Amino acid sequence: MVDDKRRDELDPGFRTIFGSSLFKQDPDDEPMFQAPEKQEPTWAPEPESEPEPLTPVEEVRRMRVDLSQDEEILAKELAALGHSKYEIVKEIDRGRRRRKNHPLPRRAG
Repeated sequence: MVDDKRRDELDPGFRTIFGSSLFKQDPDDEPMFQAPEKQEPTWAPEPESEPEPLTPVEEVRRMRVDLSQDEEILAKELAALGHSKYEIVKEIDRGRRRRKNHPLPRRAG
């Protein structure tokens, strides 16, 4: 029967077209299928250290990057009174809305 003969014996050009990797009997010989050697990392991981806790004013600066001088002063005053960073940001946003709706102070009368 023809099925008993290997393909490369029947067609000599088959091996040149597809290469000899099809005919390797043991896949362990193929370097692609072997696990890479265990390597140690070249960088030394820095020890985990706790970052310093930020003050409420610094937290507000991170949350609202574009603070004006007045907003900075307001944040410091509210932090001194014991307000949380969220309350300070809420007050700053409230002041911004007021200024947006009424950019100039109203005159009495």
